[in-house]
Amino acid sequence: MFVALLLSSCSTQHEIKIPQKDKKIDLSNDFHLKKISKENANNTILLLLPLSGANANLGQGILNACILSAKEAQNTNIDFVVIDTADRSLDKNQLCWKYKDKNLRAIVGPIFFTEAKRYGALFPTVPMFTFSNNVKVNSNHIFACGLSPQDEINEIFSFARKNKIEDFLVMLPKGKYGDEIEQYLKISMKKFGFVEEYEVEIIRYDSIGRKEATNYVKNSGKHAAFILEPILDFEKLPENIEVFTLSSHALQNKDAWNGCIFAFSNIQELVNFSAKYKNTFGYTPSVLDMIGYDITSALCNSASDPYEAFSLEHKELHGCLGDFSIIKNKGVKRELHLYKSE
Repeated sequence: MFVALLLSSCSTQHEIKIPQKDKKIDLSNDFHLKKISKENANNTILLLLPLSGANANLGQGILNACILSAKEAQNTNIDFVVIDTADRSLDKNQLCWKYKDKNLRAIVGPIFFTEAKRYGALFPTVPMFTFSNNVKVNSNHIFACGLSPQDEINEIFSFARKNKIEDFLVMLPKGKYGDEIEQYLKISMKKFGFVEEYEVEIIRYDSIGRKEATNYVKNSGKHAAFILEPILDFEKLPENIEVFTLSSHALQNKDAWNGCIFAFSNIQELVNFSAKYKNTFGYTPSVLDMIGYDITSALCNSASDPYEAFSLEHKELHGCLGDFSIIKNKGVKRELHLYKSE
């Protein structure tokens, strides 16, 4: 059963004071938030986020979510220290020496794969929850928390097999990103018993017109299509052809992807959090913001456990993106469902 997804994004940014590098979060002067840094706290969590430069908006949104989460956890004995990863003057080695004896319990961030690898090498024993969705970053102490394209594609092919959708037309743009998605698709095809030569046709293109792509799908004889770009005219497709994509694309512009199916987390919890976030900061949170909120909430809740403080592994965790678990060398595993944008 499909559910209509009624979320939209907003680029308007609500300005709050951004802490300078290597400062504890203190937003006591901001009318939305209280100070969340604890006096005489015995534990430290680093937030490694870009708060300047080209990706400042990404870091700011995540920081807002982390602040909101930490504010709600009033009884935790934690200092959250914000590090601007985009600051060119930041000395990573000095940062490591400064916090290695500060009872550093966890690191939330950074956003990107290469940064996660670098910081992970500097803090080899500290659990790091990166926003990257690249499963190659996973290790004994680094956990990829972004929504994994592989997990989404697995959910799509699992659904297709269970619902007797027997064949696919895959249309991917040429380039590195298309290459990665093609590899993920082939892994899922093998896992769920789809044979490329007979059941899946993969087309790679430099550019393709909307009419040409739509006609290709109509005349392919396939029961389903998988695409990464909004190249189809859904109104001109037969009703028996289902179109699938990744959530990261479908959520960018719901009008462009109207009628497309994708795998995502629990929608009702997400809607509730989105309303709370928007009421506080004035704009709709991104998926990265939601991930930041869930991970920070899980760490704060875990800190109250006298037996396994700050341990998140193999626990059943709950968040605005639904239920999830954290596993060494596998990262974050979420319970996904299929939705149709309408």
